[in-house]
Amino acid sequence: MLIATPPRCHRPDERLDLRVSQAGLSESSRSPGVAAHERVMVLLVSRR
Repeated sequence: MLIATPPRCHRPDERLDLRVSQAGLSESSRSPGVAAHERVMVLLVSRR
């Protein structure tokens, strides 16, 4: 449900990797719902 459509390409994106890792680290200090929402927003922004 988090990912509506599969990614078109599997090219590694350093910026996306960094943002995802930061969102993962924020899970310990924030609620899981907020962290999940941030991850979804990162995915949506990276699709543009």
